[in-house]
Amino acid sequence: LNLAAADPHRAIELAAAALPATSRERIIASALEKLTATDPRAAAAIVALLPAGPTQQHAALAIVRALATSDSPAAVAWADTLSDPASKVAARNYALELLTARDPAAATRYVGEMPPGPDRGSALLRVANRFAALDAPRAIAWIDTTAPGPSGAAARTMIASSWARTDPEAATRWAAKLDANGAPTATLAGAFSYWLAQHPAAARAWLDATNLPPEKKSRLLVPPR
Repeated sequence: LNLAAADPHRAIELAAAALPATSRERIIASALEKLTATDPRAAAAIVALLPAGPTQQHAALAIVRALATSDSPAAVAWADTLSDPASKVAARNYALELLTARDPAAATRYVGEMPPGPDRGSALLRVANRFAALDAPRAIAWIDTTAPGPSGAAARTMIASSWARTDPEAATRWAAKLDANGAPTATLAGAFSYWLAQHPAAARAWLDATNLPPEKKSRLLVPPR
Protein backbone atom coordinates (compact mmCIF):
# COMPACT_ATOMS: atom_id res chain seq x y z
CA LEU A 1 0.00 0.00 0.00
CA ASN A 2 2.94 2.35 0.60
CA LEU A 3 4.08 1.75 -2.97
CA ALA A 4 0.54 2.40 -4.22
CA ALA A 5 0.72 5.89 -2.74
CA ALA A 6 4.31 6.64 -3.77
CA ASP A 7 4.35 5.13 -7.27
CA PRO A 8 0.86 4.04 -8.39
CA HIS A 9 2.02 3.03 -11.88
CA ARG A 10 4.63 0.63 -10.46
CA ALA A 11 2.25 -0.71 -7.82
CA ILE A 12 -0.36 -1.53 -10.44
CA GLU A 13 2.22 -3.19 -12.65
CA LEU A 14 3.50 -5.41 -9.83
CA ALA A 15 0.04 -6.23 -8.51
CA ALA A 16 -1.26 -7.24 -11.93
CA ALA A 17 1.76 -9.50 -12.53
CA ALA A 18 2.37 -11.25 -9.23
CA LEU A 19 -0.21 -10.88 -6.47
CA PRO A 20 -3.14 -13.23 -5.71
CA ALA A 21 -6.59 -11.99 -6.68
CA THR A 22 -7.68 -10.53 -3.34
CA SER A 23 -4.44 -8.65 -2.71
CA ARG A 24 -4.25 -7.60 -6.36
CA GLU A 25 -7.68 -5.98 -6.22
CA ARG A 26 -6.86 -4.11 -3.03
CA ILE A 27 -3.51 -2.79 -4.28
CA ILE A 28 -4.85 -1.78 -7.70
CA ALA A 29 -7.82 0.01 -6.14
CA SER A 30 -5.54 1.93 -3.78
CA ALA A 31 -3.11 2.84 -6.55
CA LEU A 32 -5.95 3.89 -8.85
CA GLU A 33 -7.29 6.22 -6.17
CA LYS A 34 -3.92 7.96 -6.03
CA LEU A 35 -3.48 7.98 -9.80
CA THR A 36 -6.98 9.33 -10.39
CA ALA A 37 -6.10 12.43 -8.39
CA THR A 38 -2.92 13.11 -10.37
CA ASP A 39 -3.52 11.61 -13.83
CA PRO A 40 -7.16 10.60 -14.40
CA ARG A 41 -6.58 9.69 -18.03
CA ALA A 42 -3.91 7.19 -17.06
CA ALA A 43 -6.18 5.82 -14.35
CA ALA A 44 -8.98 5.48 -16.88
CA ALA A 45 -6.82 3.17 -18.97
CA ILE A 46 -6.20 0.86 -16.02
CA VAL A 47 -9.61 0.55 -14.32
CA ALA A 48 -10.48 -2.53 -16.38
CA LEU A 49 -7.85 -4.44 -14.39
CA LEU A 50 -10.27 -4.45 -11.48
CA PRO A 51 -12.84 -7.25 -11.41
CA ALA A 52 -16.43 -6.32 -12.22
CA GLY A 53 -18.30 -5.29 -9.11
CA PRO A 54 -18.47 -2.54 -6.48
CA THR A 55 -14.72 -1.84 -6.43
CA GLN A 56 -14.61 -1.24 -10.17
CA GLN A 57 -17.76 0.88 -10.02
CA HIS A 58 -16.33 3.01 -7.21
CA ALA A 59 -13.11 3.56 -9.18
CA ALA A 60 -15.05 4.35 -12.36
CA LEU A 61 -17.16 7.00 -10.63
CA ALA A 62 -14.03 8.64 -9.21
CA ILE A 63 -12.45 8.72 -12.67
CA VAL A 64 -15.59 10.20 -14.20
CA ARG A 65 -15.58 12.94 -11.58
CA ALA A 66 -11.92 13.71 -12.23
CA LEU A 67 -12.27 13.69 -16.03
CA ALA A 68 -15.39 15.86 -15.93
CA THR A 69 -13.61 18.69 -14.14
CA SER A 70 -11.93 19.58 -17.42
CA ASP A 71 -13.88 17.72 -20.10
CA SER A 72 -17.39 16.47 -19.33
CA PRO A 73 -18.05 15.02 -22.81
CA ALA A 74 -14.81 13.01 -22.51
CA ALA A 75 -16.05 11.57 -19.22
CA VAL A 76 -19.26 10.38 -20.92
CA ALA A 77 -17.30 8.93 -23.83
CA TRP A 78 -14.94 7.10 -21.50
CA ALA A 79 -17.79 5.63 -19.45
CA ASP A 80 -19.18 4.14 -22.65
CA THR A 81 -15.96 2.15 -23.13
CA LEU A 82 -16.36 0.12 -19.93
CA SER A 83 -17.08 -3.52 -20.60
CA ASP A 84 -18.88 -4.36 -17.36
CA PRO A 85 -22.55 -3.40 -17.89
CA ALA A 86 -23.20 -2.29 -14.31
CA SER A 87 -20.05 -0.15 -14.18
CA LYS A 88 -20.87 1.34 -17.57
CA VAL A 89 -24.39 2.35 -16.57
CA ALA A 90 -23.32 3.81 -13.23
CA ALA A 91 -20.39 5.74 -14.72
CA ARG A 92 -22.32 6.96 -17.75
CA ASN A 93 -25.27 8.19 -15.70
CA TYR A 94 -22.96 10.05 -13.35
CA ALA A 95 -21.05 11.53 -16.28
CA LEU A 96 -24.30 12.63 -17.90
CA GLU A 97 -25.40 14.28 -14.67
CA LEU A 98 -22.13 16.24 -14.53
CA LEU A 99 -22.43 17.10 -18.22
CA THR A 100 -25.98 18.40 -17.67
CA ALA A 101 -24.69 20.83 -15.07
CA ARG A 102 -22.29 22.31 -17.64
CA ASP A 103 -24.06 21.80 -20.95
CA PRO A 104 -27.69 20.65 -20.74
CA ALA A 105 -28.08 20.71 -24.51
CA ALA A 106 -25.22 18.24 -24.98
CA ALA A 107 -26.55 15.91 -22.29
CA THR A 108 -30.11 15.91 -23.61
CA ARG A 109 -28.85 15.38 -27.15
CA TYR A 110 -26.84 12.36 -26.01
CA VAL A 111 -29.82 10.78 -24.25
CA GLY A 112 -32.04 11.49 -27.25
CA GLU A 113 -29.66 9.48 -29.43
CA MET A 114 -29.57 6.44 -27.11
CA PRO A 115 -31.52 3.38 -28.28
CA PRO A 116 -34.74 2.59 -26.40
CA GLY A 117 -34.34 0.39 -23.35
CA PRO A 118 -33.56 0.38 -19.63
CA ASP A 119 -30.19 2.15 -20.03
CA ARG A 120 -31.84 5.06 -21.82
CA GLY A 121 -34.57 5.16 -19.20
CA SER A 122 -32.13 5.44 -16.31
CA ALA A 123 -30.06 8.08 -18.14
CA LEU A 124 -33.25 10.03 -18.85
CA LEU A 125 -34.06 10.19 -15.14
CA ARG A 126 -30.60 11.38 -14.13
CA VAL A 127 -30.51 14.11 -16.75
CA ALA A 128 -34.11 15.18 -16.05
CA ASN A 129 -33.37 15.52 -12.34
CA ARG A 130 -30.29 17.71 -12.87
CA PHE A 131 -31.83 19.70 -15.73
CA ALA A 132 -34.93 20.53 -13.66
CA ALA A 133 -32.74 21.91 -10.88
CA LEU A 134 -31.18 24.29 -13.42
CA ASP A 135 -34.18 25.22 -15.58
CA ALA A 136 -37.42 23.34 -14.93
CA PRO A 137 -39.46 24.81 -17.83
CA ARG A 138 -36.76 23.77 -20.32
CA ALA A 139 -36.51 20.33 -18.72
CA ILE A 140 -40.27 19.92 -19.08
CA ALA A 141 -40.18 20.97 -22.73
CA TRP A 142 -37.38 18.47 -23.35
CA ILE A 143 -39.24 15.58 -21.73
CA ASP A 144 -42.45 16.43 -23.57
CA THR A 145 -40.51 16.13 -26.83
CA THR A 146 -38.21 13.22 -25.97
CA ALA A 147 -40.58 11.05 -23.94
CA PRO A 148 -44.17 12.17 -24.50
CA GLY A 149 -47.05 10.56 -22.66
CA PRO A 150 -46.65 7.56 -20.33
CA SER A 151 -43.07 6.86 -21.44
CA GLY A 152 -41.92 10.01 -19.64
CA ALA A 153 -44.03 9.59 -16.49
CA ALA A 154 -41.12 8.69 -14.21
CA ALA A 155 -39.04 11.58 -15.55
CA ARG A 156 -41.90 14.02 -14.89
CA THR A 157 -42.11 12.76 -11.32
CA MET A 158 -38.37 13.37 -11.03
CA ILE A 159 -38.71 16.88 -12.50
CA ALA A 160 -41.56 17.76 -10.14
CA SER A 161 -39.58 16.79 -7.06
CA SER A 162 -36.39 18.46 -8.27
CA TRP A 163 -38.20 21.69 -9.18
CA ALA A 164 -40.08 21.67 -5.87
CA ARG A 165 -36.83 22.02 -3.95
CA THR A 166 -36.54 25.61 -5.23
CA ASP A 167 -40.12 26.52 -6.22
CA PRO A 168 -42.58 24.11 -4.60
CA GLU A 169 -45.66 26.11 -5.50
CA ALA A 170 -44.89 26.24 -9.23
CA ALA A 171 -43.93 22.58 -9.25
CA THR A 172 -47.11 21.58 -7.44
CA ARG A 173 -49.37 23.57 -9.76
CA TRP A 174 -47.69 21.99 -12.77
CA ALA A 175 -47.95 18.52 -11.27
CA ALA A 176 -51.63 19.09 -10.50
CA LYS A 177 -52.30 19.69 -14.19
CA LEU A 178 -50.57 16.42 -14.98
CA ASP A 179 -52.58 14.70 -12.26
CA ALA A 180 -55.80 15.89 -13.86
CA ASN A 181 -54.67 14.21 -17.06
CA GLY A 182 -53.98 10.86 -15.42
CA ALA A 183 -50.34 11.18 -14.32
CA PRO A 184 -49.22 9.00 -11.40
CA THR A 185 -50.19 10.45 -8.01
CA ALA A 186 -46.51 10.29 -7.01
CA THR A 187 -45.78 13.23 -9.30
CA LEU A 188 -48.13 15.56 -7.44
CA ALA A 189 -47.36 14.04 -4.05
CA GLY A 190 -43.63 14.59 -4.43
CA ALA A 191 -43.96 18.25 -5.35
CA PHE A 192 -46.67 19.00 -2.81
CA SER A 193 -44.67 17.47 0.04
CA TYR A 194 -41.97 20.14 -0.42
CA TRP A 195 -44.55 22.94 -0.47
CA LEU A 196 -46.26 21.56 2.63
CA ALA A 197 -42.94 21.34 4.46
CA GLN A 198 -41.78 24.83 3.48
CA HIS A 199 -45.04 26.79 3.47
CA PRO A 200 -47.71 24.70 5.18
CA ALA A 201 -50.42 27.37 5.39
CA ALA A 202 -50.22 28.25 1.69
CA ALA A 203 -50.00 24.58 0.66
CA ARG A 204 -53.05 23.62 2.73
CA ALA A 205 -55.03 26.60 1.43
CA TRP A 206 -54.28 25.57 -2.14
CA LEU A 207 -55.22 21.96 -1.42
CA ASP A 208 -58.51 22.97 0.19
CA ALA A 209 -59.42 25.01 -2.89
CA THR A 210 -58.70 22.27 -5.43
CA ASN A 211 -61.25 19.89 -6.90
CA LEU A 212 -59.22 16.82 -5.97
CA PRO A 213 -61.18 13.93 -4.49
CA PRO A 214 -61.22 13.96 -0.66
CA GLU A 215 -59.29 10.67 -0.43
CA LYS A 216 -56.50 12.06 -2.63
CA LYS A 217 -56.35 15.22 -0.52
CA SER A 218 -55.97 13.07 2.57
CA ARG A 219 -53.15 11.08 0.98
CA LEU A 220 -51.29 14.24 0.01
CA LEU A 221 -51.28 15.38 3.62
CA VAL A 222 -49.50 12.22 4.76
CA PRO A 223 -45.71 12.88 4.80
CA PRO A 224 -43.82 10.67 2.32
CA ARG A 225 -41.74 7.90 3.88
